[in-house]
Amino acid sequence: MPHRRRPHCIACGALCLAAILFLCLMGLNAGPETPPLLSVASTIALRHGVQMPQMGMGMGGRLKEEWHGGGAVAAANDAISVGIRHLDTAQVYGTEDDVGQVVRTCGVPRDAMWVTSKLNNWHVCTMSFNETIASLNTSLTQHLGLTHVDLFLLHAPPCGHVIESWRALLHARDALGLTRAVGVSNWNVARLEALSHAGYELPQVVQVEVHPWLPQHGLVDYCHAHGIAVEAYGPLGPSARWHDARLGVIADAHGKLPQQVLLRWLLQRGIVPIFGTHSPKHLRSDVDLYDFELTADDMREITQWGANKSAREYVFHSSQWADDDVASCLERLGCAPLLGVP
Repeated sequence: MPHRRRPHCIACGALCLAAILFLCLMGLNAGPETPPLLSVASTIALRHGVQMPQMGMGMGGRLKEEWHGGGAVAAANDAISVGIRHLDTAQVYGTEDDVGQVVRTCGVPRDAMWVTSKLNNWHVCTMSFNETIASLNTSLTQHLGLTHVDLFLLHAPPCGHVIESWRALLHARDALGLTRAVGVSNWNVARLEALSHAGYELPQVVQVEVHPWLPQHGLVDYCHAHGIAVEAYGPLGPSARWHDARLGVIADAHGKLPQQVLLRWLLQRGIVPIFGTHSPKHLRSDVDLYDFELTADDMREITQWGANKSAREYVFHSSQWADDDVASCLERLGCAPLLGVP
């Protein structure tokens, strides 16, 4: 005898089908997904499918003396304990050994850590292809004790023909696996344009001084338009500016310190702050950035502070930002000028 479906089963099925259709329609009308909230674990996407942590601690040489006797090793371990996974060192800092020791022994899986170092081309303006590869290998084998870094930068602005070093960095990433990403530090738009005009891949990362009194609008806009991530060193700006009454009003409105507002402003611009700090107390404060959000009015207010050149202030190397044109940068990079270059 054929089975007869009971009336109440049919009704239940109809209700379930109606509920499914309703949810689907709601999904179609829900609009774009809400972007994920920022956290200390947030990452930023680089070209070539690499994810970089969006908050980093600078491991400058001063940490050897300033971290209450514990040195750079203690500073890096304390950073990891509060969730930082991005450590920024350089050959010239003298802290590669400390960073490597911490990364190897901290208990965090290597693929969960991000290590940046930088080529010391401050005093040797022109390095050959082979010299650059050898220098990176020295950092890895004699100092960091790692098989690769996650990001390797040309540290100095182009003071000599650096194109061979740039070719070497691309080779180190693509053929040798010595770094996952490559970039430059202290370059401006004209120098990046020259690299592009010469037919070379643009950096995945540009690291420069950025803060509200040196907002770098043109450079940041250029980088974001060309798929280049921006890292900010000196992200807190001149310390005398922390007492700016306008900054104090915004900080008080959110129940935060001025320094926290400055770092949050960078995060909301899609910039990676590389902050430096001198004590565990300041470190904890510097990562306490994720329970508030600056309003659109806050962002506009802060962004205009350095809009006029007369209001701009540098913490570090102001002379590197001399206005260049693309043709002169091609010559400085060691590239043959191309037809049509302005």
